[in-house]
This record gives sequence, C-alpha cells and structure tokens, in this order.
Amino acid sequence: MLRASLCRSVRKWVPRRWWHVISVGLVTYIICTFVYTGHYFLNRQIAIGSEAQQSDALPRFVINSDSNAKLIIKTHSSNDSVVQPLVFKEQKVNAGLGENHNQPEAKFKDDNGNDADDVKDGNEPRGAAAEHKGDIEKDKHQEVTAQPEEEQYPPLVFDDEGQGQMGEPVHIDEGNLHGEDKEKYKAGFSNNDFNEYASNLISVDRRLPDMRDPLCKSLTYPDALPPTSVIICFLNEAWSVLIRSVHSVINRTPPHLLKELILVDDGSSHENLKKPLEIYMKKFPKVKILRNVQPEGLMRARILGAKFASGKILTFLDSHIECTTNWLPPLLMRIRMNSTRVVWPAIPGIDRKTFAFKTNVDAKVLQVGIFTWSLVYTWETPRLEDRATPISPVKSPTMPGGLFAIDRDFFFHIGTYDDGMSFWGAENVEISFRIWMCGGSIELIPCSVVGHIFRSRNPNSGGANTGKWTRNTLRTAAVWLDEYKHFYSRVSGRKLVNYGDVSARLQLRQQLQCRSFQWYLENVYTTAFLPKRATLSGLIHSNHNASFCIHGEYDQMNRLVLIRKCEKKYFHNQVFYVMPNDELRLIANCMDIGKGRPILYPCHRMKGNQDIRYTKNRTIYHPPSNTCLTWLQHSDKLDLRACDGGTRQEWFWEKVPWTDV
Repeated sequence: MLRASLCRSVRKWVPRRWWHVISVGLVTYIICTFVYTGHYFLNRQIAIGSEAQQSDALPRFVINSDSNAKLIIKTHSSNDSVVQPLVFKEQKVNAGLGENHNQPEAKFKDDNGNDADDVKDGNEPRGAAAEHKGDIEKDKHQEVTAQPEEEQYPPLVFDDEGQGQMGEPVHIDEGNLHGEDKEKYKAGFSNNDFNEYASNLISVDRRLPDMRDPLCKSLTYPDALPPTSVIICFLNEAWSVLIRSVHSVINRTPPHLLKELILVDDGSSHENLKKPLEIYMKKFPKVKILRNVQPEGLMRARILGAKFASGKILTFLDSHIECTTNWLPPLLMRIRMNSTRVVWPAIPGIDRKTFAFKTNVDAKVLQVGIFTWSLVYTWETPRLEDRATPISPVKSPTMPGGLFAIDRDFFFHIGTYDDGMSFWGAENVEISFRIWMCGGSIELIPCSVVGHIFRSRNPNSGGANTGKWTRNTLRTAAVWLDEYKHFYSRVSGRKLVNYGDVSARLQLRQQLQCRSFQWYLENVYTTAFLPKRATLSGLIHSNHNASFCIHGEYDQMNRLVLIRKCEKKYFHNQVFYVMPNDELRLIANCMDIGKGRPILYPCHRMKGNQDIRYTKNRTIYHPPSNTCLTWLQHSDKLDLRACDGGTRQEWFWEKVPWTDV
C-alpha cells in the first residue's frame, strides 16, 4: 500500500514524458558506472602483474655507446640468464672523448697538433686527454650545474696543478682537522680502508709520471691490435676513487683499442653511485653501467660483465686503480700472438693513506704470483737469469685477481669463474690452476703498469667473509689439487666438507682434458715446496728435555723460533722439513738467521742466512757463522752459539711422513 501510494504521488507531480527521460538517464548512468569500474580494475590487475614481474627480475641500467638508454631486465632460469632489452626514447648525451667504437681505427693529435700514434711511440695520449679534459671543464660549468638539485653528483676536483699531481703524496694531519672534516676523515678510512678524505682533494684527472722500466720506452707495437672491453666491478666504492679509475682508463688508452668500458655495480647502496653516476657517465659514450639489485659477489659480477662485453679481449680491473702510460698495448700484443695467454700488468702500490705512487717499476725485481698450501695468494721474485731480458714477459704460476686481460672466447672456453664461489677470495688461485692445467698460460708483462690501492681488509665484507673465503678454497682444493688436497686440509686445518656441489666443475675439468696437479707442480710452479721432497719431516725434540720441541709461527714473517711443549696438534707450528737444498722449512717459511737470532722468514733459496743443516751429530748447524742452534738456560728462547756438543744443542726427530699429516 505504501509503495502504490508513493508511485501515485510521483506520477502526480512528474509529467509522463519527464518520467521516461529520468528512467533512461538512470539506466545510462548505471551502465557507464559498470563499464568504467571494470576498465579500472582490469588496468590495475595488469599493473600489479607488471610490478610483480619486475620485482622478481634483475634490472640493470645501461648507457650504451650509441647514446640510447636501455633498461635491461634479467630473469632467472634454472640454467642461465635470459636478457631482454627494453628500448626507451633516445637521449642525447655529451660526445666527450668517445668516438663511434665501431670504427676500425682512430687517430689523435698531440699537443702540437700533429698526428700521433701512441700505440707505436709509447707516449701518453695527451691530445686525446686534453680534448677529454676540455669536455669535462665545459660540462662541469655548463651541464652539471644545470641538473636538478637531486640529480647533481658530488663535487670532484679538476686541477692540473693541485695536490697529488704526478703521483705525489697528499699528507693529512688528522690533528689539524676539526668538526665535520674530522668526521669525514674517520668515515673515509672506516668505509674504505683508505684515505677517502685525501682522495677527494686530488684531481680525478691527475697527471702521472711514466712509471715503466726505462727499457720499455723504446718498444713499439703494431696498430692492428684487438680492441678490448674493460670491465670494472664495484661495490660501494668511494666516489672520487671510482671516477679517477674511469678517467685513467679513458685518458691513457688509445681510443681505437677501447671497445667499451663496462661498470658493473654489484648492488651498491651508496646514493651517489646510482643516478649521479649515470648522469656523470653520459659524457663518455663508451661507458656502460650494469647493476645487480643485490650483491652477487665478484665472480658472478664479472661473469655478468663478460656476457655483455663485445670486445675480443676482456680486461678486468679493480675499481681503485690508475692506469699509467701505454698500459694496454703490451697486454693486447701478447694475447694477439697467442689467444690462450692470460696476462697481467706490473702493479705498483698506490699508498692508501697519501695516494702516492710508491715507486717506479724496476723490471729486474718484479714478483710473480704463487700460493701457500693454505691456498693463500702470495708473491715470489723469479731469478733474473731465467729471463731473456729484464722486460721479457715472465711466466707466473698464479696471478692476482684484480687486474688481468684474457681472450673472451678462451675465458668462456675454460669455464669463466666458479659461480659456486661466494663474495670474493681464492677465485684468482682457482682460475690460475685452471688456466695452466687446461691449456693456457699466465704471464706478468713488465712493460704494462697499473697502480692499485692495496687494502688491509675488504670493507664490504662486514667481517663475514672468512667463512666464504674458506669455502672457496675448499672448492678449489676438491676440484684441482688431486692427492694434494689432503695436504692442504692438514696444513690449513680445514676438513674437506661443506663446500657445495662441485660436480659441474669436475665435469668441466674432464671435458677440457685438463692435466694433473702433479704436472702443474713439475712444470709450472717448479719452486713450490713439496713435502715429499723432504729428507726429514716431523717434530724436532730437544735432547736436553725430550718433552720440548722447536716451535715457530706458521706463515708469519719475522717471528722468533722458540721452544715449547711438544704437541702434535701444533702441526702448523712444530712439523719441520729438512730440504735437499739445506733449508729447514716450516711449510711456507724457512728458519733464517736474522740479526743472530733464529726467525722464520719466506724462503728465498739463496742460502746465506737460510743455510741450515741437520748434522750426524744431531746439531742444527749454520755454516756461514759456524754456530749451532742452542736452547738458552732458564728461557723459552733459542739462539746461535759456538758449537760445544752439549745437550742443549742436540736435537732428534720424531718422524712424521708427509702422507700421514
């Protein structure tokens, strides 16, 4: 009744023709509302799906050489990465130094306007550098300051006459710093393990002296060398140090030999290494930037850079280096002659406190890479008489991991890096074994010089890399050391467990028909300490008190040799080896007579202080001084004294065969 009454009232006040108009309008409104709502939710669902897809992917921003900005989306599969380029609207960037790197050859002019070919004459490409520097000065004043405030990159120094020029030191007295400056100084060391405060005062385009051995300066190289892709991986690198590394590559590399410079950001969190870095690098068309969303580790970051590289040669550099005059042609020349060669430059240190180049390179005393039985990379000076000339390439059993060049095809042929390794560490020893044992060779090239900041620790590890490094060495031992992996285990104190699946690496070794580790020791690292060569091995007991043994500190320099309670568990400290060349070794080090006292020092095979002999009278005798090792009374110290035949100078061995250790 109520509804009928209401309807009659509406009909009374609203004419019939208007009633039809209102009805049609209401129906139209309802239909439009449903259509709009459905369209909105459909688009929203598509957007959500797109966001989800991209969040699971691995985005990398690339500035490529033809000035197009690309966003590379990397998706993961069970076997490999699938890379799909999404091309965006072309963006104009500064020409800077970079010409089209597809040109077969590029010439440049010297400071006098004459055509110059610095590949031949070995001089620094000053013409190209001057042009490049002019572009930087122009961009610094005109383009960068025009960027929105949030896109400006941190200030950099460009000063040809400023501090640090020609590799001179920059001394900072912390006592004279106050307030914010002092905090920056401390933070620089804490974040980088080098003096970032000093680096920020030095021109990122600084001039350097010619660091090469004088004999190198007369060498010439052909024009037709294969171009290289330089790959620099970084993680939270100091801003001015990273930029200086890039400048040194561009300034001191003949343009036609630089295919591209690929920066691989391994998940940096520093804001200035994100958008500001992209803006800054737009002035260099040859620079590409790849980014990992989160840190993947040095090995996987380098593999990523290698996959994107288009150069015939891959040159890997650390992100805290400075290239010097004519650094690249000597490396490329050796690879052009033999594509299975892997080459690395002489590496003078850049002082981490003052950023000074510590020394010029004297090719006569360069050190090659070796390793300890704990698989720690270390150095050795090869005999000069084994080299044709002081500047001849030198065979190197291992190489440092930070700086080397390799043929791209050969790099992938031998299996790149072991991607089962984590973070960094031991990867250089592993790839060195693999190169030599699987058909390649490694050479130190004295006439190529690249400075490097050697740090005492990796500031990005957070103290957590020890376990990862250990796991990396275990993987190396399990795959490559054959029967010597048990000796590695005993020396290092690490059980051969928990190193992950190495079946793919073992299969790779079989496919490549790699040689044995015994072959490597007999043909490559011929000066390696091999315990089976020892005439005696074991604990050295005192005849004065048989419960005490000679005791040293394994793998430490300038440590005293003392007397301690005999303990077989002190394998690293008490198992000595008498070698045929009259060395008394404690694994990596030898007993050495330093300032009249017995110490442990790296073995140098030159006798003298390390000419130590165990005699039939059970004395430990040093012929050059005609003295015997003596246990001092009322002390835990040992010394060299005139031989008197007393019990404090008599020693006997508890033999421990190396196969049992």
